[in-house]
Amino acid sequence: MYLYEKVILAASVATAVVSTSVFINRHSKPVPNTTEQANATTIEKAHSYNKQHWLAMRITQRYSKTDPNLAHQVATAATKYQHRDFPKAEDIVAVVAIESIFNPHARSNLKHDPAKGLMQVRHGVWKHKIQGEDMTKVSNQIKHGADILAHYYDVLQDKNEAIMAYNVGLTAVLKGRENRKYLAKYYRELKAFTRA
Repeated sequence: MYLYEKVILAASVATAVVSTSVFINRHSKPVPNTTEQANATTIEKAHSYNKQHWLAMRITQRYSKTDPNLAHQVATAATKYQHRDFPKAEDIVAVVAIESIFNPHARSNLKHDPAKGLMQVRHGVWKHKIQGEDMTKVSNQIKHGADILAHYYDVLQDKNEAIMAYNVGLTAVLKGRENRKYLAKYYRELKAFTRA
């Protein structure tokens, strides 16, 4: 057999092997590996715990008057209620810092339907979402604030506009109103709560 025949034969065999493996990979179901799944879940939980612990530590470092137990509750809830795209736990904590300086009893000066809690949710505006919820609980305050941010992001498809809508309202942002000062505050706080 000549050298070029050997090369052609080797190339044909290689093509057949690759084609077969591609066919098998495309048409066969992967066998679940429960050990790998368990390890991934354990790693994810450890990462989540580390993130909570780090955020709680940063809250008490940056806002020294904040009770460490409250900081832990906020960090835990922010990690639990973060959304896949936006908001992440760091975004939530940054908004809490701006809106209430980590005071779960904060109340705005609005006479009608004042904003309340860590994320300054207006109960009258969001009553269809929070009806029957105990809004004195830290976890509920964080959950609903995070859901509002996610809703604004879904509608606006822009993180900066979602943050500004949290301050001035969705309708105002849709009409072109902005609050760049609020956005700048958000980015200052976000930087403080984001690991380098």
